[in-house]
Amino acid sequence: MLTTSGEGSYKMGDVVAITGESIVAHAPLDMDKIIGKLKPLLEK
Repeated sequence: MLTTSGEGSYKMGDVVAITGESIVAHAPLDMDKIIGKLKPLLEK
């Protein structure tokens, strides 16, 4: 899950997530991070 919150410091309790600041232009970079972490897990 990718969430955004102002400057990116807000965290969601009990949820595995990557949080980022609310800058839409950064979403592709954040998604690349998520895919990079998930890909090895999904290939098992």
